[in-house]
Amino acid sequence: MLLHYKHLRMTLAVNAKVLDVEANKVTYMNGDGMIRTLQYDNVVLAAGKKDRIDDSLAFAGTDQYVEPVGDCVKAADIMEANRTAFAAATRF
Repeated sequence: MLLHYKHLRMTLAVNAKVLDVEANKVTYMNGDGMIRTLQYDNVVLAAGKKDRIDDSLAFAGTDQYVEPVGDCVKAADIMEANRTAFAAATRF
């Protein structure tokens, strides 16, 4: 599935840290330390193995739909990560 993400007009930002969020635009530092700005329609926040639900609050007030999934909602197992990711995908 990940092999086709570009065809779906998706951008994956791995090991990224969000620096700024504005309406339809997010600025982040990627894993190589480069700062990037990217326009978005929807955001899926999968932010690691710890509860990071507060990170999704950065998108509050931007009129954009944000869907946190997996361990960033609540530390759990792979089954829960898959369940929340599937549920998020059906809402987009």
